[in-house]
Amino acid sequence: MGIENYILNAEEIKKLVPALDISDKAAIPIVGAILIHPWAGSHDAAVWGFVKGCSKLGVDLCPGVEVTE
Repeated sequence: MGIENYILNAEEIKKLVPALDISDKAAIPIVGAILIHPWAGSHDAAVWGFVKGCSKLGVDLCPGVEVTE
């Protein structure tokens, strides 16, 4: 259907989410995952709906700026 997706092993997931515990001692062991449509956020329509709502409330949106606090 043309949906971009990837099957990842535990090491590849750890590169994307360094805080994950991929050890065999983890409460819920992680052995793999499927990454679906990685370039579109979660759902484009949901993300843009959130952006529109924030903008209406006067929130300043700053794409590409790291949040530190």
